[in-house]
Amino acid sequence: MVRVAVWMAILVWAEACAEADTGRPYQLSVGGPAPVRITRSGYQQYDFTLLRPGCTIAGNIASLAGGDFDAAVLDNSGFRRWRRDHQTQALWRADRVATATVGARFGKPGLYHLVVSSTFARLTSTPVTVLVHAQVECH
Repeated sequence: MVRVAVWMAILVWAEACAEADTGRPYQLSVGGPAPVRITRSGYQQYDFTLLRPGCTIAGNIASLAGGDFDAAVLDNSGFRRWRRDHQTQALWRADRVATATVGARFGKPGLYHLVVSSTFARLTSTPVTVLVHAQVECH
């Protein structure tokens, strides 16, 4: 799972580099067409690298089975803090929801993460299945 996330981040970064070098607007897809199953008190992260400021992310996350989820858009240092104790400042956040509309603006280049989690559900055994569709746009 970690290898897949690393390769996805590398591919998104390579795509961003190719577009950012031209100075033209570019887009990155975050998430995908297939639902993702998140185990009890687990999470799914989507990593993406922005090479210039002024980018935005917009999209939707929906629970297809299993109940509510938490979601957040975090910078890299915020993601590291979140992994430690699940407490940090987020660029965007939705807590214990069945659907969410993602929206955030990025002020600087860097590595960012869209995280969908069920870490609050430590006492239940039901995994959550979510569908994530988001688009990052850089102008």
